[in-house]
Amino acid sequence: DMKNKLYNKLIIGSANLEQKYGVNNNEIKIKEFEKIINFLLKKKESVYLDTSSEYKNAEKIIGDLNIKKLNIITKIKVKKKTKKSIENEIIQKVFNSKKIFKNNKIYALLIHNPECLLSSNGKIIFNYLEKLKNKKYFKKLGISVYDIKSLKKFTKLYNLDIIQLSYNIFDQRLDNKKIL
Repeated sequence: DMKNKLYNKLIIGSANLEQKYGVNNNEIKIKEFEKIINFLLKKKESVYLDTSSEYKNAEKIIGDLNIKKLNIITKIKVKKKTKKSIENEIIQKVFNSKKIFKNNKIYALLIHNPECLLSSNGKIIFNYLEKLKNKKYFKKLGISVYDIKSLKKFTKLYNLDIIQLSYNIFDQRLDNKKIL
């Protein structure tokens, strides 16, 4: 059934949860967000949610809803410069997300500022995240990219499970089959 196949491909974004976001500065209220999730949970076993600690209070709001069967795809920014400070920053952010999401697993962790992987500390960052993935803190590791030109660099240097790219009615650069 085509409808069920579509539901299984949906990932619900949370960038506009209780804050203005996007071309039209749309905002979705918590009750509406919860209705969407519950509707989808009636259609399938679990729901995938895309969020980030950078999205105002989105992670906290999602965690407070305390809905089971959510697969969380969250993003972090890595800013520190030394190996020890990088590892501390990453583990603190991962633990914070795990604590916020309580009963739900972090399906994927994406790097929100992937240019950090092209810095001199790139390998340290990626290797530490791979270590956490292998310890089952999350299942998939990837990046969220806005600059498609740099995409080749990332894919040559790193074995990424997920690459999140912008694609919408205004931005259709992905119609290029080579990129896909």
